[in-house]
Amino acid sequence: MQKRGQAATEFLTTYGWAIIILIMVTAAILSLGVFSPKAPNECKTDTPFNCKDAVFREGGFQVNLQVPNLLDAKVDQANVKINNLPCTNVKVMGNAINDFNLKEGENKITCYGDVNKVKENSLAKAEVGLIYKSESNLDHKIKIQASGQVEKGSYADNFDSSKILSYSYNNANSSTAIDNSYYTNDGILSINGVNCNIAGRLNNGCNFDGTGTITKNPGNNLILQNPHSFATWFSYKDFAEETWGALVGAPLGSPRVYINGNRGFNRNLCLQWTPGYENICTNNLDDNRWYFFVYTYDMNEDAINAKIYIDGQLQGQTHLNQPPQNNGIILGFSQWYFKGIMDETTFYNRILTPQEIKRYYDNTK
Repeated sequence: MQKRGQAATEFLTTYGWAIIILIMVTAAILSLGVFSPKAPNECKTDTPFNCKDAVFREGGFQVNLQVPNLLDAKVDQANVKINNLPCTNVKVMGNAINDFNLKEGENKITCYGDVNKVKENSLAKAEVGLIYKSESNLDHKIKIQASGQVEKGSYADNFDSSKILSYSYNNANSSTAIDNSYYTNDGILSINGVNCNIAGRLNNGCNFDGTGTITKNPGNNLILQNPHSFATWFSYKDFAEETWGALVGAPLGSPRVYINGNRGFNRNLCLQWTPGYENICTNNLDDNRWYFFVYTYDMNEDAINAKIYIDGQLQGQTHLNQPPQNNGIILGFSQWYFKGIMDETTFYNRILTPQEIKRYYDNTK
């Protein structure tokens, strides 16, 4: 027995370092994804068109189609299938904002599908068919085939058909926050007080100086009285005076999400319904720090419910005595102005699950 123990000790002394190095090298190789490499995206189409790029993200697919100078055409029909399943919403945009015809230059064809059908890291393939009319008023067809791996994206990037509003602020201008969802719910910037060309949580963000707002009127499925979810990254600036700065609110005040607390005191982010003043509030928040905020609203025959989350964690919930008003939303609000930065602002016409909220936070934190 003693000889066996001595032999084992000598073996570990002689070869132990080699075993440790082998384990370290194997771990490094696995972390680099050598044994599970990312599948390259491939895309092909009919000449004279050129498929410049294709991307798969949770929920859908987008392809950038280069259109030659011989074409200026009206799209009559657009069909997209992902993994042989038809897409629920397809948008074809020319090289100008809200231009839904094929134009010379780069055009985007986007499938806003079911977020549960295309999952992150899975392999996917897409088939696109377009029918368009040329200047001669004759029908022509384009076929596009693409394949690749579903990329990890922020919640604002995902092609979810339940997303009614999606402001990444990466393509905003001095007057408009461009909506990247299917529904084109662009927001109107106030003349002063808002600058959407600064560094945000991911790329560009929108800075509110305490006097400006972004307004989106009701319509295009933006209905606060239906079940919905609102999400945004935000960072409050240090208050120069006593104020209640509101992230978002309806024009007549129901609902509103606001910071509760004066300068020098604890600040809690609260969701408030009026009249009734039912509040749900977070724990104390710090100035100049990024937070991921979500509120969800649901109504059924038995109760009206609201929940709020910070950084993927449930902070509180309440039963409400009446539905919200349905008259659009104002980012920054117009009674209690917000002072700080927002990024990746989204609105859904469904209830985000706790698992989705946590995953969206983890993907962008």
